Amino acid sequence: MTSSASEPEHVVQRIATVAWLAIGLGLAVQILIVVTKLFFGSGLPGVGFLANLAQGVTWSVVVCVGIAVGTVIMRASVTIAGVLGFVCAPLALGLARGAQRGVNELIGEPVGTVTASLALIALLKAFQYGLLGFLLARLVRRHVERARPYLILGTISGVVFGGIIVTATALGATSSGAEPTMPDLAGLTVNELLFPIGCAMVVFTAQSVARFARPAS
Repeated sequence: MTSSASEPEHVVQRIATVAWLAIGLGLAVQILIVVTKLFFGSGLPGVGFLANLAQGVTWSVVVCVGIAVGTVIMRASVTIAGVLGFVCAPLALGLARGAQRGVNELIGEPVGTVTASLALIALLKAFQYGLLGFLLARLVRRHVERARPYLILGTISGVVFGGIIVTATALGATSSGAEPTMPDLAGLTVNELLFPIGCAMVVFTAQSVARFARPAS
């Protein structure tokens, strides 16, 4: 009785843990993007950084929580975990762009428009995080307790899909007459490489926390 009564509380705690880890991931990646852009010759970011920060944190929370719900919190089948990743990625992208747009309007920065390339990126991310969620769920169901497999999986996802997304973004910008700058490409590369790695490690951490905080039967 006590165990079943406390289980919802443990679920809420796990979701809160993942959410806070995802917020930290979003903040860390945005800071690293700024540092990378500065290294490649960009100027100091203005108030527009707040919009990018809102976008990064929103994306991180929605994607990481979605994948963690399927893999660790609800312990769904690997197929359902993959479906959750597939659905959450484009949803997170839309919400993140909405958050960025809202902050831009508040601070008086120019607001970008939705383009066909955004739809392509959303589709690529759906496949990326659907596959990542599927494979992470397999690790969780096999009770893999070492960080290395999660790190490797996130790195492969970032290198493969990140490379495709960076290339597609650069080609799309070039075809529309907006030649991407080296700082922008470097920042995008950092973003696309580190987020899947970070998300995989969030799932690993949530798995470790769940293992040690499992309610007594």
